Amino acid sequence: MRFLKLPTLNDLNENSIVFDLGGYKGTYTGLINNICKCKIFLFETWSDHYSHCVNRFKNNDNINCFNFGLGSNNEKISMFYDKDGTNAFKEKNLGVGAQHVSIINFKDFIETQKIQFVDVMKINTEGGEFDLLEFLTHDYNKELISKIGIIQIQFHDFVPNAIERRDKIISKLRDTHVENWNHNGELSITARGHKQPCWVWEEWRLKKS
Repeated sequence: MRFLKLPTLNDLNENSIVFDLGGYKGTYTGLINNICKCKIFLFETWSDHYSHCVNRFKNNDNINCFNFGLGSNNEKISMFYDKDGTNAFKEKNLGVGAQHVSIINFKDFIETQKIQFVDVMKINTEGGEFDLLEFLTHDYNKELISKIGIIQIQFHDFVPNAIERRDKIISKLRDTHVENWNHNGELSITARGHKQPCWVWEEWRLKKS
């Protein structure tokens, strides 16, 4: 969680809802729970990591763990193991172990859960952030993206066309949210002349109406 600034009590109360997308072993959820006993939804696709989180938070009634991710569609995808970087893109790790995991449509989930507003959404989904954020920032979903107060994102550069896709997402996100802080570094040029982004964490907050 290096370089990630946590929300404070000024952002949260016991009625707040927090989404932890890419829960891994529950570090972020645990830190949020120490700040405020709000309602936390943790999403982790990898079965071992999910089981770890279920056991870790089994005595916390305010924390719900889900063994699926959120995205633009209801679908099954293949995930490849890479420790804390387990993802759907680095197929070189197929020999280490792969799992077919579920992705649930974001809109379907919040409607099923009767969630009207998400106060904080942290996204560290090892490349899955592009699909979700492209969906949420699409012109026909402005009402949906406006249901999220604070968005904390870590983008990943190993996704195809990552720089261009992030630029488009940020351009759209500026319609509804304002950048609060950004710990990303400058683009560098590799020995082969390719652009190499240095993305760490950034936070966007819903514009005040």
